[in-house]
Amino acid sequence: MRLTAASAPARAPSAWARSAARSAERPDVATALWLQRTVGNRRTCAVLRKVNAAHPAQMGTRRGEFPLITSAHPAGGLDQEAWRKTVADARAALSARKVDEAIGLYTKLYQDLATTAGAAGLKDVGGKLAVNVAKAGDKGYAPGLNLVLASGGDKGGTTAFVDDAGNFGVRLDAKGTRPRVAIRLYSDSFKDDKALSLGVLRHEMLHVHHHEQALAALDGGKGRPGSAVDKVLVNEVMQGGKANTELLAYLEGFMTSFHLIPAPDPRHPVFFELLGALDTGSVQPWRNADEKVRDEGLGRLREYYCNTLDAPHRAAFDAWVAAQAAQVDKDVDALKANRDNGALRTATRNVERMFEHFVMGLKEVAGATCSAPAKPKRAVRQRV
Repeated sequence: MRLTAASAPARAPSAWARSAARSAERPDVATALWLQRTVGNRRTCAVLRKVNAAHPAQMGTRRGEFPLITSAHPAGGLDQEAWRKTVADARAALSARKVDEAIGLYTKLYQDLATTAGAAGLKDVGGKLAVNVAKAGDKGYAPGLNLVLASGGDKGGTTAFVDDAGNFGVRLDAKGTRPRVAIRLYSDSFKDDKALSLGVLRHEMLHVHHHEQALAALDGGKGRPGSAVDKVLVNEVMQGGKANTELLAYLEGFMTSFHLIPAPDPRHPVFFELLGALDTGSVQPWRNADEKVRDEGLGRLREYYCNTLDAPHRAAFDAWVAAQAAQVDKDVDALKANRDNGALRTATRNVERMFEHFVMGLKEVAGATCSAPAKPKRAVRQRV
């Protein structure tokens, strides 16, 4: 019998084809596949885990570690004109390599900033507000205030434990000698607008407070953390973590500066502090923070919104949150389109750092129904 040619049997779709078909129908699958290719299976599972929504903790009054700053230029310190002139002179001296002159001018700025921020109340700073000049590395530091004449780049400042030999960034050892706490500010931490510099220092002061809490908890059982949030922060510092303290510090930095400047548009640098609560570049505070700390941070922000901000500042905050919500919509569209381009990479990065989750929490602050209009804390200065 003669064999006749027959059509080849139909082949089952390849795994790649089945995956592509699922991706076209399910944008969440497309997201997962993209994440697998870019960050690996284990991190993909961590990113896509179910997380409870964040809601502002209820608080009627400020629950921050420090009192609210009501004026960037209180009586007895540098006024606005003197501050800006001193900043300009300090930069010029540093550029001309007049090191001693630059140190003197930056020290004057640092001490004025620390006085306004209330840093004298920190154990390792004290009323004298002594400023130690250190190198850009991690040696030669002293407890309290430290100045580095080099640029800090993306870092506004840094806080860490320092040992008796002046080593910055040592680990806390429960059985070893107790370290002390040091703040490091850079020459470019001092902005033309003192309000923004206050945000930088208050950010670092919050870290100092959490470090002091951890030291107190080790001191024979004294100073044990009281609230659930305090316990999270103390345990984190003891273990060398950063997410929870960074989340609250970035929010504190924002709440230090925002009401002290004229109501800004959504592109103003003051909003970088809020984005720092999401992603610092090396740490993703929002994604890695404890749920209780997320809710605490949002609660502090809503209390600030209701009790400190005037109508123009509330409107400016609402506009910025609306811009972030618009980005969430763009991310959804990019994931649905599933094209390997910049929009998809941005969307995937935002999925990884829980951007939408963060924005949903902020939306519970923006446009919040407050019990009463906020009373002006100060007369907002005019633009000059």
